[in-house]
Amino acid sequence: MAKSPRAARVWLRKARQDLESADRLLTPPPLPAAACFHAQQAVEKALKAVAVACGAETIPRTHNLLELARVIRGLGESLPYSREQLAGLAPYAVETRYPQAPEPTRRAAQAAAQLAHQVYTWAQQTVTRACTGA
Repeated sequence: MAKSPRAARVWLRKARQDLESADRLLTPPPLPAAACFHAQQAVEKALKAVAVACGAETIPRTHNLLELARVIRGLGESLPYSREQLAGLAPYAVETRYPQAPEPTRRAAQAAAQLAHQVYTWAQQTVTRACTGA
């Protein structure tokens, strides 16, 4: 797949919507599990935006952030986030949506949202650079 600025912007817009949802879900009364889910989704979509902008042949249909990071690294792009940081969001993609899962704390949700904001900002900058050559 060639670099696709339009598709990257669509992914970023979707990531921004999830980021805003996570932020709103942290306002009183907070809903930490839902906020964590949207934080994870924001990161997932931001990573997909970077992959598209950098010319990934295909975008995996996955919630696995480590797999998406691998795709991005394979395109010669480095991520300023550790495997541990990305892996820490993994339970929020699916597990926390089920009743038997432990409820994340508000503090965990705030940390997830903070990481999502950082990844989103990095993704915006990376997409701009990849799509404009700036």
